[in-house]
Amino acid sequence: MAKAKRSPIDYTMRYANSFFRPREVVQQEEEELTKQEQNNNPENQETDKSIFRENSKPRNREIAKTPSNDGLQKYDFDLSAPATGSYGILFTDDELEALEDIKKIVKRRYGIKTSIKNLVRLSVHEMVECLIRDGEESFTILRLRSKK
Repeated sequence: MAKAKRSPIDYTMRYANSFFRPREVVQQEEEELTKQEQNNNPENQETDKSIFRENSKPRNREIAKTPSNDGLQKYDFDLSAPATGSYGILFTDDELEALEDIKKIVKRRYGIKTSIKNLVRLSVHEMVECLIRDGEESFTILRLRSKK
């Protein structure tokens, strides 16, 4: 197997008879980067720091306007946002088979490739939205009361 040729190293003098950038250029670049970091730093902006989560974009949250929201917040869910937390959940065989069936149906009928993790995340999104919207009459509350 022949090795691929690498492109030759460019030894052209670019900075007044030197390969390296002058100290003044480097210092100027560092100052510009520092200014950019200060402008992008959330501590320097007037925002509520509690709405920031590690490795995610800021979210606007408002308290849901249901009669008994008990502090439940309206979330701005985004399934394309990377999942950063984990929680070990055990499923019955029937629940896992149902998730696999849903995954296959979504792919075959609608041409959408997904994963079981995304299906579970989507169900959490829907459950929260339903609880905020319907309150005591929500599917979540009704099923938990009947435990079926």
